[in-house]
Amino acid sequence: MDWGLGHATRSIPIIKKLNKSGVTIIISASSNILALLKKEFPDLDYIDIKGYRITYPSDGSMVFKILLQLPKIIYGIFREHRQLYRIIKKYQIDAVISDNRYGLWSKQIPSIFITHQIMIKCPKWINFLEPIIYKINKFLISKYDECWIPDFEKNQNKCKNCGEISEILVFSSDEKPVCKKCGSKDLEKLMSGFAVSMGSAKSCTPPPSCPTGGCCQGGTCGL
Repeated sequence: MDWGLGHATRSIPIIKKLNKSGVTIIISASSNILALLKKEFPDLDYIDIKGYRITYPSDGSMVFKILLQLPKIIYGIFREHRQLYRIIKKYQIDAVISDNRYGLWSKQIPSIFITHQIMIKCPKWINFLEPIIYKINKFLISKYDECWIPDFEKNQNKCKNCGEISEILVFSSDEKPVCKKCGSKDLEKLMSGFAVSMGSAKSCTPPPSCPTGGCCQGGTCGL
């Protein structure tokens, strides 16, 4: 993942859930995202895997800026796909979870894709491209066994102390959410799944624990 820190922070609840379930986790990331996750999970193993090096415009069209970067994105997809096979061979991982990185799938092990956009919207002046972009996006996601969309429509946190479910906004990684009812900081992030048929990616669901029974029995998940 290197589309921005938002992709890293939304993966944190999944990593915590898998870690709590006793799954051995290896995290692959790059640059500032790698630094963030190392700070959050200092005891886990890490692999520095090059990202797409996406840059965002300070003004103007986001879609146009991304389109200009397509060559390096395509190259990045092929590069990370080759690297994943070397990682699987070296670390004997049992499943891989990819946050919006299109090349981290394998026919050898279960592969899960995390995204928040199935239909990518375009500005009005190029919205005729939306069906084409959708088909390309669908084709790339269909390489995966499952597609997960982390989402909870309104209430995002459940208090483990009193059971209250509420939406709590925090504005920095150092700020800890607090239950509005009892003041407890022992909260669980909630995610619901949105079912979408994506060819081989049969469903979009949140991870209840580990994506394969095998790695919950002592194997390894690559995230």
